Amino acid sequence: MRFAAGAGEALPVLLGTLLLGAALSFALTPLVRRLAHRLAIFDLPDLRRVNTSPVARGGGIAVAFASIAATIGFLIVNGGERGLHPPSTIGTPELTALLLGGALAALVGALDDYWQLRARWQLVGQLAVAGDSLYTYVLDA
Repeated sequence: MRFAAGAGEALPVLLGTLLLGAALSFALTPLVRRLAHRLAIFDLPDLRRVNTSPVARGGGIAVAFASIAATIGFLIVNGGERGLHPPSTIGTPELTALLLGGALAALVGALDDYWQLRARWQLVGQLAVAGDSLYTYVLDA
């Protein structure tokens, strides 16, 4: 398997970003779990579930926040003249749409965790996220 030119130099930085995101997610998950317990946001057992006892919901918020924070940290640390830059086909509008879309998708997931939305409302939320991300991309282009 061959890597693209310069990929060897980028690998430590990308692995560092991955490890940062994983560590942040690992650290934030217990905080989100405690918040879910405080707000009584549980997935209760029933015929459609595999869990046999109530399970706190909302872990996706910790993972999404950690991923977005690690990505922003990567972009800040690697900016400037000698930094590792994303491919030239990915500019500020695409990155903004990607990060905003990820944050909004996490918000839709959190709303579903809290209110246990019906499938049609989840779909509406996902379509709104896709439309907003597209709008952000087109607006900034």
